[in-house]
Parts: sequence; C-alpha cells; structure tokens
Amino acid sequence: MKYRITARTHQGLVRDHNEDNFILNPDQRYQNWYFDTNRLYDISESAALWVVADGMGGANAGEIASEMAVMHLKKAFSSFDSKRSDAREFLQSTIIEASRKIYEASNTDHSKSGMGTTIVAALAVGRILTIAWVGDSRAYLYRNGKLQPITKDHSFVQQLVDAGKITPEEAFYHPQGNIILQSLGGEPDKVVPDTISLQLSAGDRVLLCTDGLHGMLQDNVIQDILTQYSGFEDAAHYLIDATLKEGAHDNVTLILAEIVQVGEDLSDFNAVVAAGTPLQTVKGLQNAPPESTPQKAGKNVFHLFVLFSVLIILFTIGVSIPWKKYINPDKTVEKDSTAVDTTNAALIVDSTKSGILDNPPLKQPYNATPPTPTVSESPKEPTKKQPSIIPVQPIQTPPPNYTLPKDSLITKPNPSPNDKDTVNLKPIELQKKPDVQDSINTFESNK
Repeated sequence: MKYRITARTHQGLVRDHNEDNFILNPDQRYQNWYFDTNRLYDISESAALWVVADGMGGANAGEIASEMAVMHLKKAFSSFDSKRSDAREFLQSTIIEASRKIYEASNTDHSKSGMGTTIVAALAVGRILTIAWVGDSRAYLYRNGKLQPITKDHSFVQQLVDAGKITPEEAFYHPQGNIILQSLGGEPDKVVPDTISLQLSAGDRVLLCTDGLHGMLQDNVIQDILTQYSGFEDAAHYLIDATLKEGAHDNVTLILAEIVQVGEDLSDFNAVVAAGTPLQTVKGLQNAPPESTPQKAGKNVFHLFVLFSVLIILFTIGVSIPWKKYINPDKTVEKDSTAVDTTNAALIVDSTKSGILDNPPLKQPYNATPPTPTVSESPKEPTKKQPSIIPVQPIQTPPPNYTLPKDSLITKPNPSPNDKDTVNLKPIELQKKPDVQDSINTFESNK
C-alpha cells in the first residue's frame, strides 16, 4: 500500500498551552518518527503507526500524561513484527500498559494527581488498518465522498445516543459533552480499549483527531472540507482553520493519511506523482475507456460497407424513376392502354371515363412545419429532488435529569473563551521535524 500523510496541532484560542500529543512512524523499516508530506510511503511489506492523544489534568499534568502514552507506544512499536504479531493484541496490551504507567505516576507524584489522557492509535500493516482507542479521540474514514466515524466515543453523551434518549445532532450541543467514561491513567481494571480493523482502498482518507476538532466541527462540516479540497495538505490546513474560526476552545490535533495505491493496480503511479498530477486525475486514468481494439476496428469497417451499399441501392432506384413526368406535368403523357399507371401520385384516374382528366387536382404539398402540440394551461414543473437536510437544533434548555454513571466519570475542562492572546503555533517538542531531513537517521526526543 502506498500513501501520503500529514499532521497538524494547535493549542487553540483559549488554552495557554497544548496538552495534545501525536506521533507517527510512516514506515517501520526506517524508524523515522517524523513525516514528509512530499513523500509517497510504501508499506506493502511493512507497517506504520499513527497516534493522537489528548491529555487532561491539573497544571501541566495533561501534557505529561499524553506524552507518556505516545512515548510508550513509540518504544513498543520497535519490537512489533508485521508478519508475526497480531495488530489488535499489540495495540490493546500496549495501551493498557501505558495506562498503568500513567496511573502509577499520578499516585506517586501529588502534582500529577488525576492526570490522564485519551488516545486513538492506528496501526497499518499493508492495506489492513487496525484502530484502538480510549476516550473521545476519534478516527474517521472518508471514502467516495462520504465521512464515516470508525470509533465510538467512551462518553456520557454517547451512552445517551445509544439509549435513544438524544440524537447525534443533539449530542454535539450537549452541555455534558466533556464527560468521558474511560481514559488512560484510570484504574487499571477499568481501562478497556476498543479495537476495529478494516481494509483500505485507493482514494480513502483516514483522519485521527482529538475532540478539539470534532467538538467544534460537526461531521458534515468535516466531510465538506475533505470533499472541497482534493489536496490532502490543503484539507488538513482548512480543518484547523475552520476550528479556529469557530472559537477553538480546546487544543486541536489531527493526523490525515491519504491512500494512493493498494496492490498492483497502478504500476505507473510514481511517474504520475512526479509530474504533480492530482489523485483525482490518477483515479480518472484508471476509469478511462480502453483504446480501440482490432475487433472494434473490424466492426467499424463492416458498418461503413453496409452504409455504402445502401447508398448505391438508393442511387439505382433514383435513376430508374421517370423524373420528367413530375418535372413537366403539362406535356402529353402517352400511356399504355393495356397497363394502369399507379406510379404518378399527382394524377387522379376517373373510373367512369377512359383516359385522364384534363385538369387533375394537385396533391396537397407536404407541410414541413409540424403541428403545434397542445400545451396544458397549467403545465407542471418537473419535480426536483430536494437534498435531505437533517435539522440541527441546539439544546436551548437544560437537559433532563439523566442519571449519571457513578463510576469512571472523568470531566474534561471546558473553559469559556477569553481575550487572552494564546495563538501560538509552537509545536510540541515531540512533533518537531529534524533540521536535516535524513530518511535513515531516527529522530529521537530530547526528553
């Protein structure tokens, strides 16, 4: 499988620091923990790991928790065997172990008490993608113009949706949307990652993101942006830009991968990419009609022969018709008394007399103008198919007194906007790309 990948992170317009973290290894063979958006990665015989984490806790504890989570997955991935290891088992066991380490650190250091993090991790082995998650960080699949959530939030409002008490649209506006039921750093026996596997196809886009993105943009807005911008780099940029325009109350982080080729269905793709051809054009080349074959050329010759034969027959008939009878109707026409002329449609024979009428009536000329069709006085307009629009109504009144789960409730901070200028694009240390790009050297954190 060949693919491109990019990532973005922003602390938002309210928070004074970024507690999100992400890591990605585009190709395990090189152990490079950074990405090159201009490179086409080939993992047909390899694996790739993409991870997004959203930390929470007092002071800087959330940032520490998310960093511990992604660093633990980074370390564990070095021992993953793409040909022998089970992807689901690897992700589940690694995430549970990371959660245990965060839990122990929060209990031994009072300043880190209560810290935790959500996580969504995607492990691609060839064209098979396995995703594991805890909390409300999400994974989406964009395929054929449609956006579909892959993951299901471990959150209170998701439970309400599953129970049929609210709709997904109402869940987006729910005031208790910041309550999650699981996070790394919780009690070890209560952290149970969910997993799912799917097969990727050429043209797919996979989006991993924190709730800083999907909490500000509804799914239909994310879908529209991915549809509008065919360049995946532009799509990633405008997803962040749209979040900032909505207020960006939280840190926002995303990883966006675009699947270019699977199998051997596009042998000349490298040459096309080198020429800067967009993905849509490449897909169009795959769907282009095949060139004419000798069999089709033979059919064309046969059709020309038939047409030429018909023209010869029509010409022969035209020559045999006595056109002078019609061109000079006033001249005397000698008729054979033993034969009846039925070819002259312009002359009428009187059955009561012999011979031909002196002044025969002429045939009415052909009216080339077709009759005007009768038009209804109140014609019906053609029925136009109206797009289905799902009404989205924000919850204006406090929700009913739902019974909150007593166990494993984690409230993520939900600050209101203020005038503090915190628009700082400084990336987290783990996300810095080396000054000198080397596809062999491994980028390691200074931590």
